[in-house]
Amino acid sequence: MKKILVTGASKGIGLEIARKFLENNFQVFGVSRDSNKIPIQDKNFSSLSADLRREEDIKSVSKFILREGQLDVLVNNAGFAHFAALENIPDEKIVDMIKLNTIAPILLTKLLLPTLKKSQGHIFNIASRAGHSGYRFGTVYCASKFGLRGFSEALFDETRNAGVRVSNISPGPVDTPFWDNLDRKPEAREGTSVIPEDVAQAVFDICQSKTAVVTESIILPQFHAMKFKKH
Repeated sequence: MKKILVTGASKGIGLEIARKFLENNFQVFGVSRDSNKIPIQDKNFSSLSADLRREEDIKSVSKFILREGQLDVLVNNAGFAHFAALENIPDEKIVDMIKLNTIAPILLTKLLLPTLKKSQGHIFNIASRAGHSGYRFGTVYCASKFGLRGFSEALFDETRNAGVRVSNISPGPVDTPFWDNLDRKPEAREGTSVIPEDVAQAVFDICQSKTAVVTESIILPQFHAMKFKKH
């Protein structure tokens, strides 16, 4: 049975990716800061509690996975956003965004790369449309996702001859709890946000290719319509 590790698996995109691969006979390992919040009960699912802003937690996750044997798919999905004018973003939010959105995927991938080379596995980095185009009040979030996208591109070039596939997935607005504490959200009408199941399906479909690699996938809703709170 093939094995996949999904970070940020308690809700949204990560949860749906975990469910999609379980449906297709993968052994799934899901990471969340509180593994008790992952609403999956399945004999092929194992949950891990870890705060991926902490280097020691990243090392703990990788050691657990390496003890379990060969890993076939890694999905770096965990992340968060804080939107505000740069001078109004608390320093700890800046550091945490860079740690979780950019540094954690790099460190976790580095630790698991030997087993992914052995399996000629697939690495998915769940970035964002914000990694392609910067916008006001998104300075640090955009920087973190631009960084993740650059990492994906360079890693594919570095590891492709070892048989490792690397895909950067860049969704636009997705209908998840991501927006709950932010200054904006998609308008509440059909077609203004992507559903997380569609992102999960895209990841699974890309993973099935045997000879070609989709190195970049941008997934957008049909309509662009955001509601903003006043700054």
